Amino acid sequence: MSSMIFVPKIAYSFEGKRKTVKKAVVNTQPRKPRRSWLAIELSKPKGKRSREWSPQELNILVDLRALNISVFDCCKLLKRGECSTRAAIEHYKLYGAIKSKKILLVSKVMDFKQSKE
Repeated sequence: MSSMIFVPKIAYSFEGKRKTVKKAVVNTQPRKPRRSWLAIELSKPKGKRSREWSPQELNILVDLRALNISVFDCCKLLKRGECSTRAAIEHYKLYGAIKSKKILLVSKVMDFKQSKE
């Protein structure tokens, strides 16, 4: 019968903990990020202003949102960006106008339904 014998894998010349050498920290100023040559060549205008929203576009946006059309679909219809459309709703505080337009549409439908009966 063979028996299992534990054979350590530590070298015989092991002398304890390894001594760590600390590197000397040299106080240097933080490096400035390098600018790409492409960024220098293109020089994009920062803070580019977007097209202003006309009152007609805002009215169309309120009407579309009152009909529960998604913001993504409103963007396609108005040919605007999604962020721009959401920002216009927030900036011009159109939430109240959208809600009142929804109530008006529902009341018109209910009046039409009652007049049919």
